[in-house]
Amino acid sequence: MKSKNNLLKVLIALVFLVLITGVLISKSNSVFSRVQNNYSGQWEWIKNDDTSTFNLELNELNTFVTGTHCISALNGNKSDCVGIIDEDEISIKGSITNNVLKVTFKGSFADGEGQAEIRFISADKIEWKVTKKIAGENYFPQQATLVKRP
Repeated sequence: MKSKNNLLKVLIALVFLVLITGVLISKSNSVFSRVQNNYSGQWEWIKNDDTSTFNLELNELNTFVTGTHCISALNGNKSDCVGIIDEDEISIKGSITNNVLKVTFKGSFADGEGQAEIRFISADKIEWKVTKKIAGENYFPQQATLVKRP
């Protein structure tokens, strides 16, 4: 009877050890994936052409991200670039939760703020998706795929 109790204790300890090891590996993998996917840098819309452009410059610190944008629309007749003249100005701010960057953003033409989600498609490609449009004149694309500039 005593050997069965000891065997049961050893089995319980092994199961506990396996569970703890699995949790630690899972945590280290999620930390590793966050290190690979860093939002800091300059991002360029893959659709940029002579008629419209959309670029972001983002800075990530832990789970917080701030940044600026530059948009050219209507064949270059409308330009919305925040942070170009005043380098301290921020037009994008947000935080990362469950690998999704949720941001508020503001443009030069309207007083309000919009909201967007940014997700990694790959280490050097992100997707921008507006979840709440800015009321009034603005030229932010509803959805965009951006690539990281080298």
